[in-house]
Amino acid sequence: MSRARTGVGTLCSLFASGVLLTSCTTVDLSNACLPVKAPAEVRLARDVSAYSSGKADIELRERPHEELDPILRAGTALRIERITQTLTIDVPNPDIDVFGRLKDGRSFYYHWGNGQDLDRAPWEPETTPEWRVATCAHK
Repeated sequence: MSRARTGVGTLCSLFASGVLLTSCTTVDLSNACLPVKAPAEVRLARDVSAYSSGKADIELRERPHEELDPILRAGTALRIERITQTLTIDVPNPDIDVFGRLKDGRSFYYHWGNGQDLDRAPWEPETTPEWRVATCAHK
């Protein structure tokens, strides 16, 4: 994969046998119209599953990935460092991803939504709708 920095994020292309397979750009949504800006300090509003992930030390998930996944308890402090959306020419609803750190230094990743649809994040109260539209994100 080749990467080049731009003003809006990272451009990337995947080549196989000299053929361009996909092209993407990662857009920084840290200060967009989302309910939380980055950087930010938040606390989990409910317990979440935490498991190994290729994107960070742990991935947060509302529902267990596996039966024995460790649990991060409600009240656990998180530092959100950046919120991104990766746009690709072949994916119509690009992922909205949150990256940050726990107080113990471990990095975390949370998949917040797709396209303009945001799920209720584990740091948001139960009164937050299960999903809503973020018009500043890309469709």
